[in-house]
Amino acid sequence: MAAADSPTNTSGATKAVQIYAHRSRCALGEGAVWDSATAQLLWIDIVRGKLFSYDAEARTNAEVHLKQLLGTVVPVDGDNDLCVVAACKGVAVVNRRTGQPVEFLGPNPEANSFSLRWNDGKCDPQGRLWVGSMDMQFGEPWLTTPEGNPIPQGGLYCWEGSGESLKITKKLGDISISNGLVWDRAGTTFYYIDTPTMQVDAFDFDGKTGEISNRRCAIKCPDAASPDFHGYPDGCTIASDDTIFIACWSGSCVVRYEPRSGKLLAKYEVPFASQVTSCAFGGPDLTQLFVTTAAAGIAEEKLNDEERNAGHLFVIDLSKEGITGVPAFGYKLHPST
Repeated sequence: MAAADSPTNTSGATKAVQIYAHRSRCALGEGAVWDSATAQLLWIDIVRGKLFSYDAEARTNAEVHLKQLLGTVVPVDGDNDLCVVAACKGVAVVNRRTGQPVEFLGPNPEANSFSLRWNDGKCDPQGRLWVGSMDMQFGEPWLTTPEGNPIPQGGLYCWEGSGESLKITKKLGDISISNGLVWDRAGTTFYYIDTPTMQVDAFDFDGKTGEISNRRCAIKCPDAASPDFHGYPDGCTIASDDTIFIACWSGSCVVRYEPRSGKLLAKYEVPFASQVTSCAFGGPDLTQLFVTTAAAGIAEEKLNDEERNAGHLFVIDLSKEGITGVPAFGYKLHPST
């Protein structure tokens, strides 16, 4: 475990934020979600098929190897031994301590696609799982128009229930790289990131039916040509004041935005790790921001120098910043009718 100071820029002011790194060297760390019931962070290495359980108090990181590409992980509501993973063949309940499958929740609706895989997902306040897909060429789709324009093939799907009550619904299509998704505290607004769009879209959300509508841009991130570029929007989480924290791929940072105004509020640098992938509030009072990163595609000489923290898990202490998160939701295998 290592510690370092990192600047935080809020309305031009610079503050020191303590950062701790768990040295894990993941190829593609992702899917951070805090399980309040067990006081552990669940997260994954997508490429290596590993499921992690990080104990923040003991600072230990248990792992099981599921031996296939993973897209996301969420806890199961009411069962501390289980979690739900999006895997190659579909979505399944597994024992988080052994990796053994417990229940298959339905096949991958994109199983016939040549180049898509799962990428990021979360549960809504009603316990449904929302998980999206992306092209494995990282935004360079296999299919193009005769003019050479990419044809997005990914989608966003919703899983609800299990067994005979299982319901799988496609919510969005024409997605390139499905990424961060989160709901506001009132449970009436859904925020969603398709990375190449460089924005966070907001939708009206009906918790009873799970329907989304009225899509609009809430946050527009600076593109790569802008001097204000801070990376590509990846995973995200939400604070108790409904500000959104976004992990920034190729940006070495997490940024905090006010989605109602679209204003950038702060930037938290992640030292020596440019590929920042996901973030989640955790800890006993939800003041610790856990951040995953990736080492995939980075040359060995860089991993020994300017990218030496790539693939590690970070924990940013925000307890003195007056910022807290909200509890994450688990998957409800048997939702009430």
